[in-house]
Amino acid sequence: ADLFVRSLNLNEDGAGLTHLVIETHSPHLIYRLGELVEKKLIDRGSVQIILFEKSETLGVSTVSTAGFNERGVLQNWPSGFFELDPEC
Repeated sequence: ADLFVRSLNLNEDGAGLTHLVIETHSPHLIYRLGELVEKKLIDRGSVQIILFEKSETLGVSTVSTAGFNERGVLQNWPSGFFELDPEC
């Protein structure tokens, strides 16, 4: 997360826009991004988290977004998302 944020901040001179698309299942990465938002090292509006959830009964996926508030706390985050599946 720190490397991603540094990369984005290096390009703030207006020479061009940098966008990163990162796929992860890591709570450590998500939580660290929240800490960096809290420390004002990245603007919360610069981080968009997109969640894809497949419905086992309907067989379709839903797409939702989550983000951070100004204190780096996740908003609109599904309960139990990072909990381990007891059947694993």
